[in-house]
Amino acid sequence: MPQMRWYECQERYTNAGRDTSDVKKISKQSAEDLVKQIETQPALRDLAKNPLFLNMIATFHSRFPGAESPKRRVELYREICLLQLRGRPKARSLDTLLTNCNAQEILQRVAYAMMNRSLERFSRSTLLKGLTQIIQSYEETFTAHDFLEQIVQVSELMIRQEDEYEFAHLSFQEIASYQKCH
Repeated sequence: MPQMRWYECQERYTNAGRDTSDVKKISKQSAEDLVKQIETQPALRDLAKNPLFLNMIATFHSRFPGAESPKRRVELYREICLLQLRGRPKARSLDTLLTNCNAQEILQRVAYAMMNRSLERFSRSTLLKGLTQIIQSYEETFTAHDFLEQIVQVSELMIRQEDEYEFAHLSFQEIASYQKCH
């Protein structure tokens, strides 16, 4: 069962590399709960067929033990974005502006602009110009450059391809844009 191995790795990491019977027990219980949720919820079962979605479901499940996994794609993306923007920096004990600002709303506005222009990528200069306007509208004190660097380096929701930037997966752009509209 691949989920079991994934959970074993997660639990060993969480427990400083220890491979004790308690770690194995928790891993087994967590994996079984994840599989049960996927098997009993048709929407999750459909999402779990895609390796990216399965990884996101497992990530959510491991971060929120006992919680019911999101059933819809939009809910799953929203939760993963929050984990990447807030949970990831906290888990790494990073002092980052992403946890203290409207990062998700800023990214939603970027995604919306990209979708309106039918773009999958922005040049660095265009993105920084747009981010500057968005950040100023929120009256934030950080620079567009700092925000972009942390989005790429810390959250990994956007990636750099030479001198252009895009969302790590087109689905993140679509969902962020959808959330901006609704």
